[in-house]
Amino acid sequence: MADYTELLLRYVRGHSEEAFAEIVRRHVSLVYGAAFRQTQRDAHLAQDITQEVFTKLARNAPGLLGHPLLSGWLHRCTRFTAIDAIRARARREKLAEAAMLNDESITTSSGNATDWEKLHPVLDEVIAALSDRDRHAVLL
Repeated sequence: MADYTELLLRYVRGHSEEAFAEIVRRHVSLVYGAAFRQTQRDAHLAQDITQEVFTKLARNAPGLLGHPLLSGWLHRCTRFTAIDAIRARARREKLAEAAMLNDESITTSSGNATDWEKLHPVLDEVIAALSDRDRHAVLL
């Protein structure tokens, strides 16, 4: 049975899908388990994180050829990816909350300027906290 460095080398040099699939098969439980724990047992988010981690592995494979332990890199990558995913979800939730406040403000007030004054700073703060991609989508 080939070790991970041999599989990674076959993937990097020959673009071997079989080699990469074997790496995924050997490590998917580790990555998914870590993601599941770090997302407070959110199965859907853990699946998304797992997929993103293996996408990052595919992109960074050449630089990992000399890495001493692939499972260590995968665990650390999973941790950072989970942190980013949790932060992104919190930003989206804040934005949705601000949008609901905006909708309530518009429907319940008859042009009351004080409601808009309360909402305005929250919207800017939430929009500013979004990633560039999400901010561009919202602003469009």
